[in-house]
Amino acid sequence: MKSLKARLGSGLVIVLLVVFTIQFLLVSLAVRHVTDNYVLTFMARDIDNLLADITFDKSGQPRFISVPDSTYTRQLYSGYYYLVESNNHTLRSRSLWDHDLVVQAPVIGESMAQKMAGPLQQDLLVLSKTFSKQGHDIAITVAEDLSLVNESIATFEKLYLGVSIVMLLVLLVSQYVLINHSLKSLTSTRINLERLAKGEAEKLPDDVPSEIKPLVDEINSLLSLLGRHLVKVRTLVGNLAHALKTPLSQLSRLSDEPEIARHDRLRQELNRQVTEIHAALERELNRARLAGDGKSGQRFRPATELPPLIHTVKKIHNLKDIMFTLHCPDDVVLPADREDMLELFGNLLDNAAKWCDKSINVQINNNGIVIEDDGPGCPLKDMNALIQRGLRLDEKHQGHGLGLAIVGDIVDHYRGKMHFDNSPDTGGLRVSIRLYADESPAGND
Repeated sequence: MKSLKARLGSGLVIVLLVVFTIQFLLVSLAVRHVTDNYVLTFMARDIDNLLADITFDKSGQPRFISVPDSTYTRQLYSGYYYLVESNNHTLRSRSLWDHDLVVQAPVIGESMAQKMAGPLQQDLLVLSKTFSKQGHDIAITVAEDLSLVNESIATFEKLYLGVSIVMLLVLLVSQYVLINHSLKSLTSTRINLERLAKGEAEKLPDDVPSEIKPLVDEINSLLSLLGRHLVKVRTLVGNLAHALKTPLSQLSRLSDEPEIARHDRLRQELNRQVTEIHAALERELNRARLAGDGKSGQRFRPATELPPLIHTVKKIHNLKDIMFTLHCPDDVVLPADREDMLELFGNLLDNAAKWCDKSINVQINNNGIVIEDDGPGCPLKDMNALIQRGLRLDEKHQGHGLGLAIVGDIVDHYRGKMHFDNSPDTGGLRVSIRLYADESPAGND
């Protein structure tokens, strides 16, 4: 779809071309019409002079009282001609020589103007009138060469066309500047939308043109509503989880009571149910974190956020002297909510720290995330089971088996892909993740 600027610009060009074309044609026709009328005025006066100078002899033949003496009428093919016809007799100017003007005589009292080719292919303007004088019908025709006039008109049209083109270009440039200036606020709004998508702004500025202000207000209202709804949902789920912790602890201690301990099957079932309820609470807490779309929250900058997280993981696993290697350009911004990414990396790094020997490598760029450790790795047959909720492939490490399952939920939420294999460099487990695997989001810098 064309941009608004392109639509306005193309529409303006078409309108101006049509207007200037019509104007050029109208001006050209008007100039020719005025010129022809001006010449016809003098030609009508010449016809009146010729009529006044005509008389008839006894035989009824027309003759001039005094022979018209003019350079234009005596010079051969001068461009000025006259023709008088009455009673099958013709009087003609010497300038016509052997050329004849074939015209149809109009009705008495009327005149007729027309254009035709004359001697030497001259552009003649011809005026004919019919009179009744001394009882005889007289048809008088005068013609004048308009070649020089047409050349002058053509010169004027070229000059006018050149001026029109210059004016058209000036108008187009002026309108382009005006459109850019008028749409500057829209460009600013687009930039603010991009900043909003990157998490660099919480709402759109409302200093916008009145035409788009309702849209901006609706977007800001929707963002505010979603934010309040997200906070409310997370708060309610968190309160529920905390409220259930005490009953769960009591149920756990209840399983150690002598009355329950005597019933081993009942005790095992009680412990299993308590464990499943605890896992369900963790799962729902994670879903609450994913309640928002993430595209309106603060974006995750790995180069800034991961070092403190790595330091925390080191403190949790202080029994190991783990060496973390982080490869991440400073300008990389992941197109996801900051809290979601902290959850994802926290679970991945915690899982890698549990299983590693002494090193963990983290590589992040615009194409994805790769985390690998130097631990024992994972058999290929068990790779697909890694993200099954509550399933633990080894019971030596504490946990509920939810870490990688939570990571899977987050990756699915951002329409991403996650792949497990054993690193050819370290021999340990390698986790490869790509968010928005089937699209290119605006926030992916």
